[in-house]
Amino acid sequence: MSNLPLIQEISTSSILSAINGKNPATDKVLFSDYTAVENLVRNTSSWVHNVSGITGLIAWNDRVRGGTPSGTRLGGVALTKRHILYAKHAGFQYDNTVYFVTKDNELITRRVVGTKDCPSANSDYGIALLESDLPTSIDIVKVLPKDSYRYFNPTEFTLNATTWTSSISDVLILNTNQAEDAAVRTLSRINFGSLEDSDPNNYGLSDYATFQTGVPSTAPASTFYATVSGGDSGSPVMMLLNNEVVVLGTWETASSGPYISSARNYNDLNRMITDVDTTYAALASGFAASGYTMTDVNLDPFLQQWSGLPLSATSVAIFEDGLSPEYDITWSFTYELSNSAPADELGFCMFLQDADFTFQGGGIGSDLGYSGGLEFVSNANKALSGAVLGIGIDSLGIFALSSTYSNTQSRDGIGAGDRVANSISVRDSNYSYLTSVGTVSAFNLISDGVKTIRARLGNYGSKIQVDYKSQGDIFYTNLLTANITRLPFTPLSRYRPGFTVVKPLSAGNVKGEVIVSNFHVEGKTPTTELSAANFNFEPIVPFLLSSINLSEPEVATPIAEAKQPLPFLGIEPDVGCPVISCGLSATDADTKGDFFPSSTLYSISAFIGDVDLQWNTPNFKLPTRFVYMYENNPVYDTGYVGNSIYNYNGSARSTFITGLLSSYSHGSDIELPLSAIAADGYPFVDSTKVAGSSYFYKDSDSSRITLNVYSPLSSTDWIAFIGCPFYTLSCGTEDSYLCGLTQQHETLRKVVFPEYS
Repeated sequence: MSNLPLIQEISTSSILSAINGKNPATDKVLFSDYTAVENLVRNTSSWVHNVSGITGLIAWNDRVRGGTPSGTRLGGVALTKRHILYAKHAGFQYDNTVYFVTKDNELITRRVVGTKDCPSANSDYGIALLESDLPTSIDIVKVLPKDSYRYFNPTEFTLNATTWTSSISDVLILNTNQAEDAAVRTLSRINFGSLEDSDPNNYGLSDYATFQTGVPSTAPASTFYATVSGGDSGSPVMMLLNNEVVVLGTWETASSGPYISSARNYNDLNRMITDVDTTYAALASGFAASGYTMTDVNLDPFLQQWSGLPLSATSVAIFEDGLSPEYDITWSFTYELSNSAPADELGFCMFLQDADFTFQGGGIGSDLGYSGGLEFVSNANKALSGAVLGIGIDSLGIFALSSTYSNTQSRDGIGAGDRVANSISVRDSNYSYLTSVGTVSAFNLISDGVKTIRARLGNYGSKIQVDYKSQGDIFYTNLLTANITRLPFTPLSRYRPGFTVVKPLSAGNVKGEVIVSNFHVEGKTPTTELSAANFNFEPIVPFLLSSINLSEPEVATPIAEAKQPLPFLGIEPDVGCPVISCGLSATDADTKGDFFPSSTLYSISAFIGDVDLQWNTPNFKLPTRFVYMYENNPVYDTGYVGNSIYNYNGSARSTFITGLLSSYSHGSDIELPLSAIAADGYPFVDSTKVAGSSYFYKDSDSSRITLNVYSPLSSTDWIAFIGCPFYTLSCGTEDSYLCGLTQQHETLRKVVFPEYS
């Protein structure tokens, strides 16, 4: 994934491309004749003629200022279909008329019916309400979002006292003036005041932001420069982003003005739009508030993270629709790392976000685009809004670490000494550390090749699974299976799956390039059930009697209806009540029966396919034997596994033999014979298979499997897992769209009922 271009670079390159080959003497003016409103005809050779948003600039007005009719002396720009932005010190008044011109030279006239100046002292902007909506032939000029500082080069920001300033070097922007020239200037500085609005519900000047401009230093940009003079106030200053003008503010002085996309100014302007509507609604009967707000330009392709890391530091993908956590949610993506070096750093976070929240925040580095501080301050990353669950996989294992931000906020986690490279960690909705799995031995994040990572929230929001497979693999390898406290949700809750790609994690540079593809999501968004009041009930109409006589039947009426053959539906008699279902782990707490062996009855459904088996003696590695019985036959037998001290000639061999003999004498079942017996007449204990996995092919509809655990020294030091049957779909006609996928979803199977004649 190559470096993203800076927003400044986009504006500069867009303007240089637009003025290339143009003549400033003839191609700078927007209108061929700018002497009277009736003569307004667009200059088709203007370098901004084909730019989106350009028709949203006010072309003329009838405002009389200074005692002299001067329709050219006030500027403004349409921020909504019904609201225009102007400079407060040169503002519009009630009953003024403003004129717009379409690309086809149609004159659009609107009367001003209300104005609202920002009440904060020295804040130089106002909003005017038009009598009716502008037509679609007039563009609405978009603005940068109120967290716009995220899209500028973060290395150019400095904090002076309590004021954040971005000193920008020779970035090209454009502006208009009272002669309606499209001139080129440089954006040299933005004084944000504060990156956040300290009082978002009220007007105020404490965080007022301004921009500063300069003169282009080189041609051809310098040849399109024009000085700003008295009468240019209110004319817009704009960026050009991929052939679309985006307004930064309007002229207040000859080189500066209010920067409208700081958090403070942005909130004020939207509040003013609401206030001017409310005021006019109280005076004009039949007028309804528009509900309009300013429109942000989409800057996702230009997102720069708030840190000193390289520009490729973070990328994010998110599923737009919300899915119900009452059903399994599965999401996966494929990535390929190339040209990597052993010292490269890479991390992913597969997250779930509450669909009621707008996507915002997400720190970089050890936060993996998920955790962070609650607000931006120096070196503190803002946490993901509406976070539900974050599964971090990173080459350094730093997602699991505890961390304290410079605003004294912190996240919990493990200590630096416990960090494990190439590991997985899980954090909850409060960004708190839940669990980790050590080194992921199945694969190395920092290795070339195509890999797919899949996560699933299941078991009614109480279980997380993470799987992996390389290109060419048929089946996934499980990396993490963890039971968590059930997520709090209601039937109306909806979660959006997503993932982040973060590189590097701590260094200043990396060599490898990442290509991400195939973001795939499975889940369900159930429709809201209708109440009884929504149904129309109709009375049942009885059948009418018929007087037609029927002939006698050819055969006698049967005494009882003949039984029809039915397909097998997975319902078996006398199979026993299961203790646990497939896809879940069992321990001694799940067993029933006598001590030796401990028996657990699993329900694994009637479907045909491969069944995964796993076992472990996690604590003391006591000698334990796992036997998986299907249809009264052992489908897999681990033999005795455990610490080597219990094996033949081991230091604790006698302890194992004593326990084994005691278990035989008290057990209710005879142990199955073993294929290998040591010279002392007792079983070997394999220390290489203390934890392991296997599978067997389930070829019948029988839906029960019994796990027998022979543990002669203790019944509390084991855990085992039996998966649900799964199969890989073929490339047949009906399921070709799922060709090659491994499925464990019963809904993909169907029962075809035979037809009877």
